[in-house]
Amino acid sequence: MGQWDLYMKAAAWESPDDFVKLLHPEAHYVGMREGQFQTQELPEGIFKMREMRADKLIEAHYQGKHFLINLEVQSTKDKHIGMRLLGYGYEAVRAYKLPVRSGVLYLFHVHEPSYEPFGWAVPGLGVQVESKYASIEVAEMSVEELERTGLVGLAPLWVLTKDGATRDVVERAITLLEVADKPEGLAILRSLVLQVVEDDATMVAWIKWRFAHMHDYLFENSIMYKELIAEGEIKGEIKGEIKGIRQSIEAVVQIRFPALLNLAREKIEHLQNEETLRNVHVAMVATSTERKARRYLMALQEQ
Repeated sequence: MGQWDLYMKAAAWESPDDFVKLLHPEAHYVGMREGQFQTQELPEGIFKMREMRADKLIEAHYQGKHFLINLEVQSTKDKHIGMRLLGYGYEAVRAYKLPVRSGVLYLFHVHEPSYEPFGWAVPGLGVQVESKYASIEVAEMSVEELERTGLVGLAPLWVLTKDGATRDVVERAITLLEVADKPEGLAILRSLVLQVVEDDATMVAWIKWRFAHMHDYLFENSIMYKELIAEGEIKGEIKGEIKGIRQSIEAVVQIRFPALLNLAREKIEHLQNEETLRNVHVAMVATSTERKARRYLMALQEQ
């Protein structure tokens, strides 16, 4: 899983209704659904069972009717995105018996991204299958366009727009997120803007100075901030590497496998070996299903 996936998962976890409204402005958030599926195996065994991993699905409702939202985050072009979304949508409908609204969120400029609809036609018969999905290109938008939506949870994305990497925009985003008490959004904003302006030493220094004033608040309230500290992206702000790695593991588990959080805490509480803890962290990031994550944690021995 890439860092962009983690950023957006944390943002969606904190502000799910905003991500619902990104794809359906009049709908409302209901809950999260698992997005990892096992495809069916035919009795004859012609097609083997395989795993499909979508991002977390969001359940929403509009005028009393429920549906699912599958929003895939892309930092690069995927020429097969239409086929992927169609596959995820089919598996989600099969599993939950709810219709699916699909979309792709492009964080950066992508040359000739794929657009809806995806489908295929049979010669002489015309279109047989057509799948619609939304394509949102943040890098092609203006700050004003995103700001005008009124979706506070999307404020970290302002700095990825074509005119967003400025002090004024960052300050406006900080103010909005502080007022709304969005610590995850603030931590994500810090990381995104630092990557966008990494070649501007003056801007980088200002960003680090500006967010240093929020360190205590972020450390107490943001899972993502603790994760960034443990990964070494935020240096010199807390002591205790072992403590930081444990917090990082808990952060990843809470985002990816929340039902396993207590088990993870119990298993890592007494681990003192730094290498072992780092291996646990890698496993929780890379493991594809909750079942596999549980099995890994249960096998851990105190060291």
